[in-house]
Amino acid sequence: MCMFQKWLSIGVPLGFCIVAILFSTLIPRMGFSIYGSPDETAIAISAQHFVSTHSMKMQDVNLSIFPWMHPRSFVTQGDSLVPVGFLGLPILLSMLIFFFGIFFASFFTPLLFVSCVYPLWRVTAKWRLGSRLATQCIWITFPPALLYANRGFFPNLPVVCLMVWATYFIYSSTVRSAYNKTRSRILIFEPHYIYTAVLTGLALSIRPVEFLWISIWLITAYILKNHTTYVYTSIEKVYTTVLCIA
Repeated sequence: MCMFQKWLSIGVPLGFCIVAILFSTLIPRMGFSIYGSPDETAIAISAQHFVSTHSMKMQDVNLSIFPWMHPRSFVTQGDSLVPVGFLGLPILLSMLIFFFGIFFASFFTPLLFVSCVYPLWRVTAKWRLGSRLATQCIWITFPPALLYANRGFFPNLPVVCLMVWATYFIYSSTVRSAYNKTRSRILIFEPHYIYTAVLTGLALSIRPVEFLWISIWLITAYILKNHTTYVYTSIEKVYTTVLCIA
């Protein structure tokens, strides 16, 4: 039985990953150079421009004559165009573009989406098998998630995925006590808390306006982590409801 559970813990997430890859990379695999949204276009172009010039400002001589003429998701600043919004995602994507090119950078969000299968499987380890499978099915078939996975230059889904991983590291973390040479009691933190902090920082750099629900998410995850095993079956609905509200 233990061996069966071991293979189940590996095989089920792997199977869901394969299905998620197929659905989340339909558009990136086609290699379109024209994007379906001005917002997506602005992030992609800004990231590419940042790689070559180390600046988000794009000069356009026409702006000196028609300063009001600019595409959506950009504004004019003198004779230059600058992207509207927060610069976390363009800067992050520019690193991928520098090393791998724009085509492979378009797979950043789909792969991040697929990777969340593992933490979702692990975080729900104390749930019944049916609930765990339902969680995976909902994640890889949720229409907004699939939409934003295929249009990977939107900032929405990366923020959610980073927080899924941050939640997983909260669940995986422990704080233990120890004594130093002076017999003073100290707390020793595992590096999982550092991972949570880094992922949360990346999420906030992409969309700082999401600070409120990100805080609720992290606090709720920490509170639920400290519940003992016997209450997890009754806490499932509460946990799912909080995440849906967030």
